[in-house]
Amino acid sequence: MLDFPAATAAKGGRAFEYEISIEEKAESKKPVKKYLLAQGYNMSTDNPRTKRPQQCSIASDQLPQNGDFRFSVRPVNSLLKAGRPIVSRWLNVGRV
Repeated sequence: MLDFPAATAAKGGRAFEYEISIEEKAESKKPVKKYLLAQGYNMSTDNPRTKRPQQCSIASDQLPQNGDFRFSVRPVNSLLKAGRPIVSRWLNVGRV
């Protein structure tokens, strides 16, 4: 389970979805990407659920089988404009 904070935006904006990437340190491989609909998107921006941490289940077979990798989470609004990502530290498959 990957937990991350809900995105915050200026002027009442909010994330429509999150682009979640699993990036391997070996740059020759293309990142695995997954999209998650933001929890509470269809609610008022005043609803506390829109500000709660988000969760995404990722199957172990989608993780690299060896080497180092990290997660990157980028908010995307309903017009497909992406925000700045948050990125985890490098993780080693043997220690996850």
